[in-house]
Amino acid sequence: MDHTTFPFGANFPSISAAAIDAACKTIETEWSGIFELYATTANPAGKQVILEGYLVGWWLADMNPSSATNIGSDGGMPLTGKSIGGVSLSRKDLEAQPALKQLESNAFGIKALSMIMAAPERFKLYGRTWSQPRGRAGWGGW
Repeated sequence: MDHTTFPFGANFPSISAAAIDAACKTIETEWSGIFELYATTANPAGKQVILEGYLVGWWLADMNPSSATNIGSDGGMPLTGKSIGGVSLSRKDLEAQPALKQLESNAFGIKALSMIMAAPERFKLYGRTWSQPRGRAGWGGW
């Protein structure tokens, strides 16, 4: 991925193409193992691009919170809730591993974390088909 294929470039109008390219390289290096998720699902390349787009958006919003438009960021601090006036909102904890909890700092990261947590490869369920009956054999024999 680079600045020409980054799907959320419109959310970062003041970020240069070189800075977006640098963010893409950072994400591809720091999160390289995560892109193996969705390797055996339908349209794996498309899902990997979406996941990388969310991760790059998350990183840019955390590193440059004032440059993000139409997206909230707490500059690297996990978002657990907001309170404005007399209204308070909180979101459900995704119960991720501590290393993945950092993704909860803005909406891009929360979407990436949701994709990571929902990946079939994460659960090793991709050998099961819906036509198999439920039970030990139907869940891959565990």
